[in-house]
Amino acid sequence: MLKLKSIWTPHDIRTRLPKTGGLGFVFHATDWETVSFAFRGNSVQPEQLWNHGPFIGSPIFDQNQVIGCHIISPLPADLWATSASGIRRFRKVGYHPSMKLAQEAGLTHIGLAALVPYATRFGQLSSAHFNGHRTTGHAATVAAIYLMLKKLENDFSVPIPRLTYAIFGGAGSIGSNVARWLAHNGLRRQVLVDLPNRLTQVQTLCEKLTMEYSDGHFVAHTAETLESGPAFDVGIVATNAGKPWLMERVLHQAPLWIDDSHPQAASQSVLTTTDVVYLECCLLAPHGISQTFPFRLPTPRHCYACFAEVYLCWKMQLKNDFVTGRASINQIAMMDELLRKGGFSPSLTASKQGTYIPISRLERACQLLKTRI
Repeated sequence: MLKLKSIWTPHDIRTRLPKTGGLGFVFHATDWETVSFAFRGNSVQPEQLWNHGPFIGSPIFDQNQVIGCHIISPLPADLWATSASGIRRFRKVGYHPSMKLAQEAGLTHIGLAALVPYATRFGQLSSAHFNGHRTTGHAATVAAIYLMLKKLENDFSVPIPRLTYAIFGGAGSIGSNVARWLAHNGLRRQVLVDLPNRLTQVQTLCEKLTMEYSDGHFVAHTAETLESGPAFDVGIVATNAGKPWLMERVLHQAPLWIDDSHPQAASQSVLTTTDVVYLECCLLAPHGISQTFPFRLPTPRHCYACFAEVYLCWKMQLKNDFVTGRASINQIAMMDELLRKGGFSPSLTASKQGTYIPISRLERACQLLKTRI
């Protein structure tokens, strides 16, 4: 029988919340290492995880006040995300029970993280167990990627409009919006990359962007054709896959990467043998906000953009869902403004492994970017 390292009941959370209710961050174990964060012992079998069900992993604090909690399905992505039957089973034993826990814990706003949006039709799959409000976090994610690039410009004098960006997952919900939002903000040299069976969608997006921005340059590629295709300066990864796929030879095409992939596009072995700067897409929360869950982030103050989105929705006490389905440009613009005003700032210090990236490495990458213009 699996035993949790710590136990938080819905009552523990509900009785500590403000009168207006709390926020929840709903996600799943992205890999088998994440499972070990929660359970005692080393031997865990897949069927044990399916039978265990979701649990409250830890509270979320603002100073000493509990304002919500993390709700976790202990199901690594490779157990379910690659098949329709696996996704259906995840909805039944992961998503809906998580929503029930959220209701019992007194939560009013839920952020769907990792692959939960994709398992729930981008948050459009309702649950009879929860009568609060949901958001996928995708508007804040897109906004955060641009804010990270803007910080490169402000802190290291990198002329970001003159760089070329390869956006991996360009046909997807996040990737296509990254392309649109960067173009909206003057970053119009883009290579949109996706799988061969999605190339037509990427080509259509390139045509639309070219019509809207005559001063831009937008081209479509697959990862295979990219190797002999146009050069790019910054890689942006917004993909979902059951296992890592990004090879070292592709990584070396750019000195700097920003990754919002799930679980992660590049394996640990690849990342530890390359000298490129590979950043986790994340933010620094306002002082006092602490999640207390061992995410792969350098400090408890570091947070994923999807967490920032649900926090801001809860803070504003929105009375409806925010992003379900594809985020609109208006929603991204709204979240961009809210992030800035709400005290969230872009981080350029977190690696995908959760360690600090030395400033010297970032400076070298920025110098390389300047030489490529």
